[in-house]
Amino acid sequence: MTKEKPHNNEAIAKLQQLVDKIDVGMLCTYPKQSPYVHAMSMSRRKGELNV
Repeated sequence: MTKEKPHNNEAIAKLQQLVDKIDVGMLCTYPKQSPYVHAMSMSRRKGELNV
């Protein structure tokens, strides 16, 4: 069980606000058969994903 201090809740809320402003991130993998990192930009999608 984690015991959070009150100021941690404020830090978590601030981090959530900052993350919510970010739309694009990078997904990087390092395949064994390649000497290079493979990276792909990704955008967040709000709402339900239709699969």
